[in-house]
Amino acid sequence: MLSSRFTLSNSKPELKSLVPAAALLLSLNSSAVWAVTPTAEEIFKQSIQMFPKGSIQYEVNAKTVFSDDYSEEKSFLVVKKQTQPENMTVLIRFKQPEDVRCTSILVDQTEQLTERYVYLPAIGRSRLIPESDQKKEMFGLGFSYEDINQPKGQISWSQSPDNSEYYEIEVKDQDRRNLYKIAKKDLVLKEINYYSANNLNKTVYINQVADVSGASVISQWQLKSYQEGKDIYYKIDENTVSQQIQQGLLVKNRIKRCVF
Repeated sequence: MLSSRFTLSNSKPELKSLVPAAALLLSLNSSAVWAVTPTAEEIFKQSIQMFPKGSIQYEVNAKTVFSDDYSEEKSFLVVKKQTQPENMTVLIRFKQPEDVRCTSILVDQTEQLTERYVYLPAIGRSRLIPESDQKKEMFGLGFSYEDINQPKGQISWSQSPDNSEYYEIEVKDQDRRNLYKIAKKDLVLKEINYYSANNLNKTVYINQVADVSGASVISQWQLKSYQEGKDIYYKIDENTVSQQIQQGLLVKNRIKRCVF
């Protein structure tokens, strides 16, 4: 079991007047030392992961604030298993509010195939999420089903790596394009902009980074959805972080078994 205490980084993002972030948790590894000028792909692979490497579980609290100042809160469990860089299984299970309690999303990704399932307790059954729905938002969380996947696509510099204190990297896959802003000094992720067909859909801002058993984990982040007109604030419950995951939760035939 991991220690329940985080060591917090003093690194803060530039919010640029915004107060607004599949995997879902982002993590990074800032230990790289480059003997030669790195490529965009090398920087990306060292600093950007939707989730911490390996296996981990934790609970997340999220508060959504809409443009009319109405707000709502959610909490959910995240369980993630990763045996190889390309093979990852992730479960998201809602705890609160009551109307979505036990609703679960299971994503099983390999290098060749990604399958997504959702369990809806209101009807007592689970179903396969079709590819046509992968861009849809997951139950008000601001992220789509495909955002849970490990990023894939062509990786390149968005701006010259010599221009500023940040690396700016683009990952493009068909009409989907994500821009990542990463601090040069420590490879800490600062910001992600999500585009579809050249339209900016949402921006993620990183607010706090924590050290968990030697790994740097983004523990607080914010998402601004331009399409939905809402800001979502996420925070990990540090007392729930563990590497002792419940393996049975990641089996699609058991997705309906919900105990909190």
